[in-house]
Amino acid sequence: MQINVTFTPDVDENEAYDKLTNCIKEIRSWMARNFLKLNDDKTDFLIVGNSYFLSRVNCSRLIIGDVSVPLSAHVKNIGAVLDSTLSMNQEITAKCRSAWWQLYQLSKIKKFLSLDQLKSVVIALVICRLDQNNALLQGLPAKSIERLQRVQNAAARLICASQRFDHSTPLLISLNWLPITHRIIFKILLFVFKCKNDLAPPYLSDLLAPYSNSYGTRLTKRDNFVRARTQNNWGDRSFVVAGPRLWELLPLTIKEHISVKSFKKALKTHLFRDAYKCEI
Repeated sequence: MQINVTFTPDVDENEAYDKLTNCIKEIRSWMARNFLKLNDDKTDFLIVGNSYFLSRVNCSRLIIGDVSVPLSAHVKNIGAVLDSTLSMNQEITAKCRSAWWQLYQLSKIKKFLSLDQLKSVVIALVICRLDQNNALLQGLPAKSIERLQRVQNAAARLICASQRFDHSTPLLISLNWLPITHRIIFKILLFVFKCKNDLAPPYLSDLLAPYSNSYGTRLTKRDNFVRARTQNNWGDRSFVVAGPRLWELLPLTIKEHISVKSFKKALKTHLFRDAYKCEI
């Protein structure tokens, strides 16, 4: 379970703290009445904000029952590591550490595997790890994404038996792999497509509102979604902004696909050409 409370330091921080603790007390009471027990020791407490925001926060721990939970620098939520500034550095570090380890292990046994077997194992153990929760990486600085791209390049060199300093782009093209930035775009646009065709869960579909007559009926807005207004980079990285923005850039012929399979095929072709237009 996850509880979120928003507040402004030096304004309503104490009020937010009281609201949070009272909510936890009610949850504990409900669980006790239903013969359940909240595991206080496994509770994580994280405050998210920019550096200026965090420097003004006075709260450093949360009292839950008889346990004092200290403020964490990062927590793991549904497989993703979130830090206090949402820089996703911890998540990227965890992905890279796991992927490099798998590549090291695979390099020891690759001589016993055929090319197809090696490619399948690398995709299952390395590339899938890079793709996990990658929609959260939208809008990050290029230097952060570059760390993941180096892992993908190394995976391509392992499969193609190339040298360390060989140019990786021809290898990625031969393997039909999108680069990391375009894999992130692919994932977000796939979510948007599923939301549009009622194939996504309601908590995602409810975030997107299609353009109606009140927003305009121009052909350029056909099959597009309303883009939420934000005031910071965090908001620009959110699904309600990034999804509609990326969807607007797609050709209408791709948006009009009905099945997921045909849409994914057309989308990958479009992104593949955009990624390697200087190479193919």
